[in-house]
Amino acid sequence: MKPLFVVIHHSKAKDRSTLDWQGIRDWHIGPPNNWTDIGYNFGIEMVKGQVEVLIGRMPTERGAHCKSLNGKSWGICIVGDFDADRPSVALWDTAVRLVSSLCDLGDIPTDQVVGHREGDPNTKKSCPGNAFDMNAFRKDVFTYRVKHSGMKA
Repeated sequence: MKPLFVVIHHSKAKDRSTLDWQGIRDWHIGPPNNWTDIGYNFGIEMVKGQVEVLIGRMPTERGAHCKSLNGKSWGICIVGDFDADRPSVALWDTAVRLVSSLCDLGDIPTDQVVGHREGDPNTKKSCPGNAFDMNAFRKDVFTYRVKHSGMKA
């Protein structure tokens, strides 16, 4: 799979101090979904006070996270509920770094970094959350790429 997009999600559940990623995986592979693996390629979660980047489906595998873009995108789930609150600075900065790296690896333009509801306008989900500002996120990804990967502004 050659990704053309990076799709940002939130788990829509408050992050706890333990690893929630496995719980998301268990829900995706168990009934009623019965998927082969978690739907996302990567996850970002605060675990015992540290931000962790977690592997989901392999980057070469088709995801199950955004109906209209599954076959042409990497999906990243940031664990937390961002409908009312913004992600912490630590989660945000880690997401910016991960997405910047993926864009560089896949030669993906920053404007093709989308929130779930942008990538699938028919979804009824608020994903990646009403308080997650995708325009600010894309701006930060662009700035990071210019500074760290030599991309021209």
